[in-house]
Amino acid sequence: MKFKILYKRNGKLYKLWEVNRTPTDLYFNDLGDKKSHFSYHESGNSHHKSLITDKFSEMRVETQREPLSVFNGPESLIQLFLWQDDTVDHKNCISLQEAEDIVLNLDIKLPVGIEIILSDNKIELPPLQDRLTEKIYYKENVNPILIIEVYSLINNTLTIPRFTKKHSFSFGK
Repeated sequence: MKFKILYKRNGKLYKLWEVNRTPTDLYFNDLGDKKSHFSYHESGNSHHKSLITDKFSEMRVETQREPLSVFNGPESLIQLFLWQDDTVDHKNCISLQEAEDIVLNLDIKLPVGIEIILSDNKIELPPLQDRLTEKIYYKENVNPILIIEVYSLINNTLTIPRFTKKHSFSFGK
């Protein structure tokens, strides 16, 4: 199953990620110019590659997780922060969406955080002191379930991921 995670702000639609769930793997590909991606494989191996846009240096993190078919969650996978409108890459603006796509409404006061969570079942997200949850989106027709939380930052302070697990990991280039 393939679908996109998009966001809508000031009447325009922007691309964030393309998600591809195959029988054995899960991929999040950044649809911007950064060419970042996150992958989680049946073997439990996961890879996160991101480019730091200021210096164009690359960061890679490899993690050993539980096998995807026996995922036991919840677990936070990705966090993204949008600080101001001029950080939006207007080349990512699109006009159409597909029926399977998730569209996040970001017509709220910035800065805003976006957290992508995997879970083995649908859960309610309890309130946290460091964020004001604006909207929660669920993609229940994928396994594990995808939960996307959109939240306002309290006092413009970065937040830590909501759900963490201990994994072995390594950094590389």
